[in-house]
Amino acid sequence: MKKLFTLCFILLLAKSWGQCTNAVSPATQTVSCSGPGQVVSFTATAITPTINIRHDWYSPLNPLPGGTPVMSSTNAISVLSGSFSPGVYTVVTTDLGSLCQVSKFFTISPQTLTVDIFPYFNISNTNPVIGCSGSQTTLSLINPISSQTPASTCSFTFLPPGFGGTLAVGPYAGNTSTVTSIAGTWTIILNDNSNNCRAILPVTINQASVNVNFSHTVNPGGVVNFQSISTGTNGGTTYSWDFGDGGTATGATASHTYINGGFHYPTLNTSNPNCTSGGLPVDINTIPCIANSNFTVVYSGTPLNWLASPAYYGNILYSTWFWGDGLYDNNLFTSHTYSAAGLYNICLDV
Repeated sequence: MKKLFTLCFILLLAKSWGQCTNAVSPATQTVSCSGPGQVVSFTATAITPTINIRHDWYSPLNPLPGGTPVMSSTNAISVLSGSFSPGVYTVVTTDLGSLCQVSKFFTISPQTLTVDIFPYFNISNTNPVIGCSGSQTTLSLINPISSQTPASTCSFTFLPPGFGGTLAVGPYAGNTSTVTSIAGTWTIILNDNSNNCRAILPVTINQASVNVNFSHTVNPGGVVNFQSISTGTNGGTTYSWDFGDGGTATGATASHTYINGGFHYPTLNTSNPNCTSGGLPVDINTIPCIANSNFTVVYSGTPLNWLASPAYYGNILYSTWFWGDGLYDNNLFTSHTYSAAGLYNICLDV
């Protein structure tokens, strides 16, 4: 009686734990790059249990977690057969009763081939850098060439950092470049469409550590000399200046003559990488601070509504628009709607 009771207890434990096992054969197969016609075949077998089960096959392009199976089967023995790219694949066997799962990995390996079989290419940007927030860089192929005679067409893929599959897979397309804001090590693959051989090149996109800044010297007559003191830039960095009064310039150094005194807010922008330093106040104290209250008024297209803007705004601290109808406005850039047509005397105080 004790033996019978002990045996029943063990069987109940096995069912409650939901133990399940499987096997896959063979564990690996090799393919050459002689074309997509090569067929490989793998067999998954459910060992425990053998009924009410499901096999799900996952490729490197759709890996776990979250991938979509390339095939599913509810038979005890499941066969995956066809033309597949090299990489590490997974078969998951699920007990549909207890929902326990067990996984097995199997590999399709490329055969060793001589170098002259593979296509070759260069990239346009050998030191790509992504700058400040929102900037991007481009990875482009140069002269992708098939090594076959006659030469075949080629297709390409760009795999981002952290790609979960193998390096030697697609999908492939005809585009030879990609634009990205993701830093890290990318993998570029060139596929020779005649023999399915592939050239693989890792390219690292660096995240720039840039601090855009500048110094300035105020000289007599409102002349100000500017110089970039930015860090994290490189030899290909370009510089553009907006002096805050409508004037612009390019280069790591620049000079500008302000007509009006007071505070101005120039901006320095860089590209490659793309970053900006703006709003640094510059006090033009070498010429008289003369208020410039010229302005323009433009009809907005809405009946009786007009858009108003000052001719110069670089050093204005306070402003008041008098609309000539008894109303006023303290916004520097503004609009006004009249209650009736007529002739009005508009004034701007700054």
